[in-house]
Amino acid sequence: MPLSDRAKKQSRVFAIKWNSENPIDFLWRKAFSVAFGSKEHLEVDVIDQQIWFEESELIKELADNPNSTFDSEGRVIIHNEDGYGMSQDEIDKTFDDWDIGELNKKDNG
Repeated sequence: MPLSDRAKKQSRVFAIKWNSENPIDFLWRKAFSVAFGSKEHLEVDVIDQQIWFEESELIKELADNPNSTFDSEGRVIIHNEDGYGMSQDEIDKTFDDWDIGELNKKDNG
């Protein structure tokens, strides 16, 4: 049985309101071709959608930044004004070498 004209209008109003109030949900569904109300849509949470959105925006910003490049694995290298940048391996090593205990001592006086 087809929807009545009233039900169609209410459905459209609901869709417009939902997409206006949840623009990241709309963008996520569009990017991943996920139908509204589908099992996949109902299983995703707003935090995952927000993280996806923020990462997407960050990648766009980095791609437009003349001081950043991408290595062969797609990881970002940000260069300072002198053209020096740290590879992901250098960042990982620096992070691994940090002595958190020393940092906590400095923060706590």
